[in-house]
Amino acid sequence: MKKMALAIVCIVFYALLSGCASLRVERLVQDNVFYSSYPQYAIKVDPEIKFVGKVDNSMYRQSDTDPLFSANIKSDAYFFAQIKDNRVNKGVLIKFDELNTGYWLPDLFDKVKTKLVSGVTKINEVSYQYVITNMPMANTSEIKYITDKGYITSNCYLWKALKAKKSEQVLLSIIYTEDISNNEELKGYKCFDWNKSELLLEDQKKFLREFNLRADKNIEILKVSNIPQYTEKVQSEDDVELKLKKVKELFDKGLINQEEYNNKKAELLKKY
Repeated sequence: MKKMALAIVCIVFYALLSGCASLRVERLVQDNVFYSSYPQYAIKVDPEIKFVGKVDNSMYRQSDTDPLFSANIKSDAYFFAQIKDNRVNKGVLIKFDELNTGYWLPDLFDKVKTKLVSGVTKINEVSYQYVITNMPMANTSEIKYITDKGYITSNCYLWKALKAKKSEQVLLSIIYTEDISNNEELKGYKCFDWNKSELLLEDQKKFLREFNLRADKNIEILKVSNIPQYTEKVQSEDDVELKLKKVKELFDKGLINQEEYNNKKAELLKKY
């Protein structure tokens, strides 16, 4: 009977220490690599495009193509930027949109008016819709976050965006963008010259092909099997504090002894 009771205590002990974190979605950036526990992802961004910060946002969205469509969406966005003369020259946005109400339309880019290039691609066995378009840096809350940091954005960026539904509720967007308003290669072109794919000239088409290659080079979606020490990477400071409290509770209740408490505390603090 004592052995059974001890076994139950051990199960509770390790469940409290490891199980709680698995119920929470953890996301962070470390060494310019973005990690997410759910959906499980690691996305490596070129080190010249450095992590700036996280933007949280909620929005109500309606469709231009489906009058019956509406959705309440909570967004979790991570922004990277290459800054030149205090101006956002290049950017990467990794964004998770989660539905509170509504549904995703089949065309994940239904709000994009100008699709210079579009289609479907497969990366690591996952299908993504993609589009290359000309539009401002990001939505209003994201621009405000960037400008509040003291950075300048233009109103003319080329985007390459990938989107994939990770569940019925969760949509992943990975966006690479470049400021083309002051690009030396594009002198003589205005932003509206990129509004219609059928009117693009040969040098514009060449620039788009090179832009597409740069987008693919600057962002790497890692295979899940290649994510090093994944569970440790996504462990946040909050998780460590929570686990320390659980260990202390077990000690206070006499379920573990002083030595066990000290050892587990030291182990947790080592990961902090």
